[in-house]
Amino acid sequence: MGESEIVIDPKRLIDDVSRVWDEDLVGQLTEYVEIPAKSPAFDADWAQTGLLDLVVQRAADWIIAQRVPGLTLEIVRLPGRTPVLFFEVPSTRPQGTSDPTVLMYGHLDKQPEFSGWRAGLGPWTPAYLDGLLYGRGSADDGYAVYASITALQALKRQGLSHPRIVGLIETSEESGSPDLLPTIDALGDRLGTVELVVCLDSGAGNYDQLWLTTSLRGMATGVLKVEILTEGVHSGDASGLVPSSFRILRHVLDRLEDSATGRLLPSQFYCEIPPTRVAQAEAAAALLGDLIYKRFPWAHHNCGGSDLVSLPTSTDPTEGLLRRTWMPALRGFLRSPMPGMYCDPIRPSNSACACPRWWMPPKPFKILRRCSKTTRPTRLGSRSISTVRQADGTHPQQRRGSRPRLMRPVLRNLVRPSGISVRVDRFR
Repeated sequence: MGESEIVIDPKRLIDDVSRVWDEDLVGQLTEYVEIPAKSPAFDADWAQTGLLDLVVQRAADWIIAQRVPGLTLEIVRLPGRTPVLFFEVPSTRPQGTSDPTVLMYGHLDKQPEFSGWRAGLGPWTPAYLDGLLYGRGSADDGYAVYASITALQALKRQGLSHPRIVGLIETSEESGSPDLLPTIDALGDRLGTVELVVCLDSGAGNYDQLWLTTSLRGMATGVLKVEILTEGVHSGDASGLVPSSFRILRHVLDRLEDSATGRLLPSQFYCEIPPTRVAQAEAAAALLGDLIYKRFPWAHHNCGGSDLVSLPTSTDPTEGLLRRTWMPALRGFLRSPMPGMYCDPIRPSNSACACPRWWMPPKPFKILRRCSKTTRPTRLGSRSISTVRQADGTHPQQRRGSRPRLMRPVLRNLVRPSGISVRVDRFR
């Protein structure tokens, strides 16, 4: 039977994969949830605790036990770097066939515990309820390595040929993937000419369809600090005379965002949305409807018999999708330099972590600096923006007749697109 005559049996495929998940993978992920394998940014002693090595070794042992024909596997451990699981499966297509490489990507490091878990649930105490597994890391992104091998095995059981496949499962993703590029450099030509990357680390609209991510917004983060005094004083003595650092912080942020609508003011944060992406958003919105915003845990209260419910910025499904994916937005939180104060002080300073998300603006850190800068108005104190970092969004464009880019530059653009890391100590 020729390659063009081979057809996947979708029912058999679904039944096969579902059986493996129910009989094996739910158990594998349940055990994975129990291991607090936090990313290096949240566990400085990761090398000593050995939990990242543990989850990588468990995944490697499971892969070996699957006995995939021709599969070779290695745990790459560079000095001072987190471990990376690398596997390779040779092509089963006829020799002489022009055969690109497919790379399957995932990660096994986790976010920290955080708070807000529902009663009976916890980050390291897995619970399987109504067909859903609760616990830290199972969906982000522990399933990726197991899903990759399960999908490959399902193809082989139907006798379908496949190109060369490599897997790259890292353990520093939640920290910004600082160890991924050095590992890619160390692997060198072993990666081959990668023409398709299956990145198993994104979101989904629901559990009823297969979803693909077509674009990601970028992000610029920084800390904006306003200083008025050199130390805290009592508000009963100084309020009314000493300006509020919080008010000045609001004043500065109003240059960046319209506080009444949430719209970012600098035009550089906006771009023209490609018509194809608008059409895709409309199709997805027609399918998902109000689930686009109702899936979030909106606060509601009863006040004197009247229900008060917080609302999204838009209840139009298409508009909501575009606001989440292509429109810029500002997110931030306040940080006090005087935690644990029991009196009523005027703080010497206030700072906010600002995190605008945008679609590829030109040098957004310059926009942030410009919004903070003033012409020396002494009543507005001194302002500083520090540790500003930029990461551009991604928007793959398909062009007829063009060959996809090679692996190394592709991942460099995904992980460290601009390399911008600036520190500005003071603006006055």
